[in-house]
Amino acid sequence: MTSTQQQMASLDNFKPLLDERADLYSAKKRIEERIKELDEELRPVLMDRGAVIWNGYEFDVKSVQGRTTYDYKKMIEDGIDLGPYKKIGAPSTRFTVKPVQELG
Repeated sequence: MTSTQQQMASLDNFKPLLDERADLYSAKKRIEERIKELDEELRPVLMDRGAVIWNGYEFDVKSVQGRTTYDYKKMIEDGIDLGPYKKIGAPSTRFTVKPVQELG
């Protein structure tokens, strides 16, 4: 038995959860793509029109000012020391799900 097979054997109780997580991942991707398609049609029509109430939901599209950003690479090239301003966030986890082809 390979180490991968040994690791999966210890996850037998969690395989139904992994299946559900994969199904939800796929559904989320389909939903996000459909929302993007709908937004492309709806945004221009609803832009700055004010709130539209329909079927118990409020839809509102407003134009907003672009956010301010700073070119940190250029600052470093110009010799500005950004070290004293550096902050590092708390550690976190990253949960990655992606479809793969299984060989039988």
